[in-house]
Amino acid sequence: MFKKYVWIALIVAFFTATMTSVGIILTISNDMIGSSRVINYAGIVRGATQRLVKLEISDNPNDHLITYLNNILIELQSDEQGIYELKKLNNEEFQQSLIELSKMWEKLVIEVMKTREVGYENTDIIKVSEDHFALADISVSIAEDYVDEVFREYNSTKTMLIIATISLLITLLLLGKKLMVSKQENKRIEQNSNIDLATGLPNKSKCEQKFQEYGILACDIQYAVIMIDMNNLKQTNDILGHHIGDLMISKFADMLKSNLGEGAFAARFGGDEFIIVWDDITEKEIREYITKIRNDANMFNVKNSSYRISFALGYALSEFKENITLDILLEKADKYMYIDKQRVKKQHNCDFYI
Repeated sequence: MFKKYVWIALIVAFFTATMTSVGIILTISNDMIGSSRVINYAGIVRGATQRLVKLEISDNPNDHLITYLNNILIELQSDEQGIYELKKLNNEEFQQSLIELSKMWEKLVIEVMKTREVGYENTDIIKVSEDHFALADISVSIAEDYVDEVFREYNSTKTMLIIATISLLITLLLLGKKLMVSKQENKRIEQNSNIDLATGLPNKSKCEQKFQEYGILACDIQYAVIMIDMNNLKQTNDILGHHIGDLMISKFADMLKSNLGEGAFAARFGGDEFIIVWDDITEKEIREYITKIRNDANMFNVKNSSYRISFALGYALSEFKENITLDILLEKADKYMYIDKQRVKKQHNCDFYI
């Protein structure tokens, strides 16, 4: 549960960091674009003023140009964007330079009006325009320095955000890999918890789970349950030792597995009990399977002088009946297995050999 919350927290952190990064970069980008626009218009004030002076000196007055430059200076100092969509730079030095530039602009406009009345030779328009140009040049330089600083901040922020995002992404990938390994390990543990280590077959817990999955059996398919009980396991453990008993169980499990066909599920149901569930099977095929494992056990007993494998079994078929479950078939198979066990005891006083 803790790992799950860590995983969710990191995903949220990654998403938040990404959105924050995008937001910061967009904000700085917009600031750069707006600042660059301010530089352009500050440059217009610087250059267009010189053009205005030349026009006035050559007796070509241009009131529209005066209005245009006046509006630019006003908007550069305004907190709200106007018709030129200029933003106010958050730079005190630049704003102070604009104040000085506006004062000089007012003087220049006065000299322009005088020029129209008495001629430029009788005014200070040249000197005032040069002073205005110098102040405008200072304003442009301050704005350019400001934009350079914004650009450096943009690159620095972008680099840090990229590094942070990559670091977080790597963390997510490493955690994802760790969780995947953990999930695989949990799956392996879960699988092992359903496996009988001595035989490699599913254990009783898995068998019960399988029974629940089947539920009510389909009546258009014949199912079979075989119940098998090994004989003399306790005697083998007591006389030859548990390692021999385990070996005997393992050998018998191999016989069961080697003869299984498709649609069959075999499990170790208990200490010396095994169960086989078969889908879509005929009674003839069941008998053939039983014959094979009996023959394998007989062949083993002929070759082995230390102990012999003996077992009793019973089976039950669903016979295409309705409302049949594997539990019902198991109960019948267990009853027939008990009958077979009594038969074996009557035929052989002892199925155990040393």
